Amino acid sequence: MFAYMLKRVAWLFVVLFVMVTFMYISTKFASTFQYARRLPFLDILKNATSSYKDYIVGILTEWDWGTNNKGNDVWELMVKKLPISLKINVIAFFVYVSMGVALGIISAVKKDSFIDHGIAIFTLVFSSVPSFILAFALILVFGYELGWLPPMYPVIAYTFKQRVLGFAIPVMALSIGPIANFTRLVRGELLETFGADYLLLARTKGLNKRQVIFRHALRNSAVAVMPALSSTFILVLSGSFLIEVIYNIQGVANLFMDSLLKPFLDFNYVNIDTNTVVVVSTFYASIALMMSLIADMLYIVVDPRMQIGHKKVSNQ
Repeated sequence: MFAYMLKRVAWLFVVLFVMVTFMYISTKFASTFQYARRLPFLDILKNATSSYKDYIVGILTEWDWGTNNKGNDVWELMVKKLPISLKINVIAFFVYVSMGVALGIISAVKKDSFIDHGIAIFTLVFSSVPSFILAFALILVFGYELGWLPPMYPVIAYTFKQRVLGFAIPVMALSIGPIANFTRLVRGELLETFGADYLLLARTKGLNKRQVIFRHALRNSAVAVMPALSSTFILVLSGSFLIEVIYNIQGVANLFMDSLLKPFLDFNYVNIDTNTVVVVSTFYASIALMMSLIADMLYIVVDPRMQIGHKKVSNQ
């Protein structure tokens, strides 16, 4: 297990290095190509990679990610805008995991009831709706029509209540789809587990229904749910980029979009802000890779019998 985790950590750094290299060279090449499109391809590539070595050395030795097109330190810019982006994603994570698991348990316990059918309709409707579509709908309904929530994220010195309400629409837009998916997943796993012989044996030993669910059924079902935690978090993390732009949240997403999709224009030539694109991409990629690693480690916590990294799984 320990050797497997060391291998995973080593691959994590390899993937990040490859990604930094690709993002740096590709964005530099895209900017250089417009100014030197008549030169041979290799000359353009050489020009685009001329500062790559110094860039990598600066990161490894001094943690210097360079400056943007305006001369500002890109790492400091990202750290300044990071808290609001992380808050939205972390709050959404706890919301869709807790509510998805809760609704899944209720739906499984109340199988074929009116409640189960209502939850099934909810999962059917919202499991495939993109988060940015939900964001537009929530802004129109709750922001403009009803006036219950701010139609745009408060960026001026509003009250604490208004700032809290400003999280409602982005968190709901990011959470509703994953709640539906987790509900369906947990319900299916629990219903499959309910028919196991060991649960019938637990009931005959005197455990009530609640004890059987939380001590045995839910824990065993969690093994199948664990992979969805990391994959869903990564999808929500990427979806939050659009949500932040749509809702005018001045976080990392807007910093990234301004440097990549809204670059500075100079006589119809695009100058991509390479250093900003690289630092933001690397940070979010590292979060996604760490979530995948944590999900693997949680397998052992949920079911100690599992030996991740081995070809065989012990059933003893």
